[in-house]
Amino acid sequence: MKNYSFLLEIKKFNCKLPSKLLLSPKLVNSVFFTDRKKISEPEKILPKLPKNSAIIFREYDLPKDQRENLAQNLKEKNDKFSKKNCRFIIGKDFALAKKIKADGVHFSDADKNILPFILQKKSLPKNFIFSLAIHHQKSWALVKKLQPDLVFFSPIFSSSIERFSK
Repeated sequence: MKNYSFLLEIKKFNCKLPSKLLLSPKLVNSVFFTDRKKISEPEKILPKLPKNSAIIFREYDLPKDQRENLAQNLKEKNDKFSKKNCRFIIGKDFALAKKIKADGVHFSDADKNILPFILQKKSLPKNFIFSLAIHHQKSWALVKKLQPDLVFFSPIFSSSIERFSK
C-alpha cells in the first residue's frame, strides 16, 4: 500500500519526466539518507545496502569541521565496499563534495547555496551525480531547468518537520 501512496504523490505533479532522468546510468536502486539522531552508526548500514545504492550524507547541524570529518570517515568506509558500487553524495555542500571526492551532491528546492554548483556543473566528471529534493509542485520548473540525475519528491510520507505536517 505504501507504493500506492507514492504513485498518488507523483501523479499529483501531473508532469512527464524528461527522458534523460529515466535513462540515466546514474540511477540507483536505493538511497540511504543519513540521520545520526535516528541511526547513530550509519557505517553499520553500509554492508546491508543493496548493490548500486547511494548514501546521501546530511548531518547539517554539525559544525563544519566535524561534518567534514564525519563525511570523510563514512566515505572511506563506503569505499571499502567498492563491489557494491554504492555512491556517496554530500548534501548541500558542493565544496565538501569536491574536497572529499564524493560521487555527487544533493540539494533541496529551498537551498540558496546551489549557484556555485550550477556554475561548475558542466566541468564536472560525467559520472558526478546531482540530486534534488522538491517539496512543492511549483518546484517542478526547477527540475526541468536544472536537469538533476535524481529527483526526490518530498515529503511523500508523514514528516516530523513542522512545515510539512500540514
